[in-house]
Amino acid sequence: MIALLICVSGSDEVRIVHDLATRYSDRVSVTRRCADLAETIACAHAGPVDAVLLDLETRGLDRGTVSDLQAAGVTVVGLGNANEPPYGLRYLLKREATGEEIVALLETACADGEAREEAAASEPVGGDGKLLAVWGPEGGPGRSFFAANLAYETHLQRVDTLLVDADTRAPCLAQLAGVVEENAALLTACRLAARDCLGGPELTGLSERLGEHLRLLPGIGLGSHWSEIREAAYEQVLECLRACASLSVLDIAAGIADEADDYDPLAPQRNAVTRQTLAAADTVFAVVDAHPVSLTRLIRETELLAELGVGNLHVVVNRLQPPLTPAQAEAMVRERIECRAVHALPVDVQTARRCAWDGAFLAEAAPRSALRERIREIASAAVAAQSGVGADAQENAAVVQNETEGRGGRRRRRS
Repeated sequence: MIALLICVSGSDEVRIVHDLATRYSDRVSVTRRCADLAETIACAHAGPVDAVLLDLETRGLDRGTVSDLQAAGVTVVGLGNANEPPYGLRYLLKREATGEEIVALLETACADGEAREEAAASEPVGGDGKLLAVWGPEGGPGRSFFAANLAYETHLQRVDTLLVDADTRAPCLAQLAGVVEENAALLTACRLAARDCLGGPELTGLSERLGEHLRLLPGIGLGSHWSEIREAAYEQVLECLRACASLSVLDIAAGIADEADDYDPLAPQRNAVTRQTLAAADTVFAVVDAHPVSLTRLIRETELLAELGVGNLHVVVNRLQPPLTPAQAEAMVRERIECRAVHALPVDVQTARRCAWDGAFLAEAAPRSALRERIREIASAAVAAQSGVGADAQENAAVVQNETEGRGGRRRRRS
């Protein structure tokens, strides 16, 4: 016997409920006829429910809603005239479906739901682009500065790069890149993804062009908008990033764990974007300040990184200065953290501040500085590590660097 919730309106609801009650009551039991999505989600989590029949025209329906229902362990079947199941649904019935067709699909869906879940989880993403996450512990170790300049260096190596501000606490990449009129592009992308309206052209249209091979996807604007990003929608954005660029560099916030909400388990979690990005990234750069407190914070977070499946971890020790040497920094990190590589960046406060005030990158403001040279080396290694990306990256970088220096290393502030 299948316990079924129905969220369908009008004559369709009357017909379906009557048909199931009079002819198929031994196979399906309609436990509740819900008036809206809020009631449907609440009943699904209250249980016991096996399946939900959901009208595709229900107000407020999106990927987040479907994800909430699936999180309750129920099979969600859509009812509508769409050609393909939208919003991440796996089962779809036409409005004119007969009672026998409805019952047959419900039985099949409930029987092989677990197998279909595993198949969906193993499906490849929409493209073969690589995701590089730039993360670091709390305390302002220089995540955004490193992310911006890393992306600019890969762009100089003629790799199609998308710089993404996915920091849900203090987004700032637009200002660092010199974009005067910032828009909440990431938030808009998530809203489009929730309605199954996000594709490559839409994501490209939301981004700002910073160079021939570099675009910027600004963040959420005000930090208070973080709760509007739902996990299911952001997952679609990550898949779209792979399809839109050869390399996506994502700047994310420091926090990983969230406090459990016993009153509303479906409430948005502020650090969900960070966790999703870390779990999906092909490479994670953990930026840490060359200071005992910052290093200790990184060490304390390594267990959470391992739980998220972060394997290709690179530690970037920023603002390195005496008495600590690069060799000592690497030995200190490797003794306590299992990572792929350790990179040390020399301290250059004046150059970094000048870049921030001018909205410029190191390659423009200080192309021959030691700090810029180190980041360029890291970018070259990152590009070389990505299969099929930038085979002639070093040669391309040298050519473009000469061109940049020949122009004086400056560009106009973008508006």
